[in-house]
Amino acid sequence: MSAPHSSNWVNFTYVSFLTAILMTGSGIFFLPTDLWAKGFLSMGVVMIVMSSISLTKTIRDNQDADRQQPFHEKA
Repeated sequence: MSAPHSSNWVNFTYVSFLTAILMTGSGIFFLPTDLWAKGFLSMGVVMIVMSSISLTKTIRDNQDADRQQPFHEKA
């Protein structure tokens, strides 16, 4: 089993995620284009974030399942 992450690392990941979202959102907001195009780009960003979270969870769950499976079943 791996050691838990330090609080500094956890805080860094949260701040990095929020910074990326805020910078992308402000970039879309100040983009000199029509409202429908901004909405389309915003929906794309939301879909990318949601699918990234789902993919990360799926990969982690598969790795956890592989670790919990007995050795003789892997052969």
